[in-house]
Amino acid sequence: MKWICFAIAFALPIGPSEAQDTPPLVPGARVRVITPDGRVVGTLESIDSASLQVRAHSGTVNLATRRITHMDVSAGPGICSPGHRGTCILVGSLVGAGLGVALGAIWGKGSEDAGMAYLMTVPAGVLVGTIVGVFVGPEHWRHAAVPVRVTVTPAASDARGSWRLALRLDL
Repeated sequence: MKWICFAIAFALPIGPSEAQDTPPLVPGARVRVITPDGRVVGTLESIDSASLQVRAHSGTVNLATRRITHMDVSAGPGICSPGHRGTCILVGSLVGAGLGVALGAIWGKGSEDAGMAYLMTVPAGVLVGTIVGVFVGPEHWRHAAVPVRVTVTPAASDARGSWRLALRLDL
């Protein structure tokens, strides 16, 4: 039993996991920002504690950080990025056809209607494989923290005429 625990301990990855990596939120990074009004995908132009400016296909969008509900930073293109989309659809179709042939062989084994089994499973496999090939992720995204908004404002004066400052963090 000790050897199994020892082997498992050494098989675990050493170092920070991929989920712990914080992507850089710097101008020029590709971002996906979600607000109650919708989703904006584009290149980050500027960022401060009050707003983000994102250059999207439709033009530059200024987003208040207090309205952002979720934000992601691109971790790079996936294997089915726009330049490779046709290859992914073709591979998905071929893999689906292969699985359809295998399923048809299992289903029609020892039957006179083996040809009918192939007529049903191969087209279904091609269809499912094509759909999977279309929807395989073209881009990888990682969650990014929304910048914290810090506001320093004068508070009401007291009876002695002194002033106080109030600090507010909008997370």
